[in-house]
Amino acid sequence: MLHLLLSLDFGTESLIAQQLWIVIKMIAINYINSSTHFSSLTYFISIYFVDRAFFSYIFYFILGIYLCRNYEYVTDKVFQNKKWIIVTIVVFTGAISALQINGIIKYGSYRSIPQSYFLVSNLLDSIYFPLIFSMLSIISLNIHTNKYKYSKYLNVFSLIGKYSFGIYLIHVLYITLIGTLIFPRLGIDPYHLIFYPVLFISVLILSYFSIYLISYLPYSKIIIGN
Repeated sequence: MLHLLLSLDFGTESLIAQQLWIVIKMIAINYINSSTHFSSLTYFISIYFVDRAFFSYIFYFILGIYLCRNYEYVTDKVFQNKKWIIVTIVVFTGAISALQINGIIKYGSYRSIPQSYFLVSNLLDSIYFPLIFSMLSIISLNIHTNKYKYSKYLNVFSLIGKYSFGIYLIHVLYITLIGTLIFPRLGIDPYHLIFYPVLFISVLILSYFSIYLISYLPYSKIIIGN
């Protein structure tokens, strides 16, 4: 799927722009972290702006527009190249994991790894995430093709899909609340095996029911798009 977008001028340019910004962002974050000229507020604003600036995600925006306009063509190509997509995902997963494991060994813990060390893996993410999306598309289309076999799963996906935009809007709130307030009180940190599975399930459930309740409020379509 990725080579389809890169074959277009704006696709290549957007990927280059995003990769350049990742490098600039890393340099800026290292400067901000090492500087003593920032107060707590200006530090937070500076880090947030640099990290969340539009160029950090411009390639994904362009990719979304292209997929929306060429959905059937792209899905056909994804199915035709699914073996290569799976192989590439395995290779990228191994490379990114090896970098992070090496960083933990070198610096003693994940939190001790400097931001500059993640530059390579952050650059790889721009290609890795679209490949993951392709893999999820393959799984989704397989489920829909065999809808009678996977009817139970389809019902769950349909329920989640109905409120997916609202879930997307609110899920960060619950990630922050659970990850920074609840889990530390229970002695659960990112190094526990249960951290991410429990975080994923709890955030999904809380987000779903929050949006479900919000949908009954007047003008809820303006808030959650449904």
